Amino acid sequence: MINQISEENFQVKFTSDAMAKINCSNSENYRKAINVLQNNNFSFHTYENKQSRPIRVMAKNLHYSCKPENIVKYLRNDGFKMIMAENKLSRKEKIPLNMFRLTFDNSEDIGKVCKITNILGCKVDIQPIRGQS
Repeated sequence: MINQISEENFQVKFTSDAMAKINCSNSENYRKAINVLQNNNFSFHTYENKQSRPIRVMAKNLHYSCKPENIVKYLRNDGFKMIMAENKLSRKEKIPLNMFRLTFDNSEDIGKVCKITNILGCKVDIQPIRGQS
């Protein structure tokens, strides 16, 4: 069945008797592999394709009392392709922190996103998310 994916441009590594890891060299072969696995009812896991996953950043110094829907509305009015805003909580106490995870459409200009300095009248620091949480 693996040969149905492509004659070349992929690697298969068997991680155990019942599991294999397939690495595809391009998005076309990735889609072929997914179709073969789905059509044959295999149980599998895949990571989000880098080209299609949304852009996520952290906005620091934005007070926790800000409503996520107001942040989304504000940034959309500024011309950004916002998907959602989510308040970050502390790990142990689950207390809201003065930072929000912002999710933008994958077609958004990441350079433009990183240049955001003000949201809802608050001076913010936009940073990439370390270790997607």
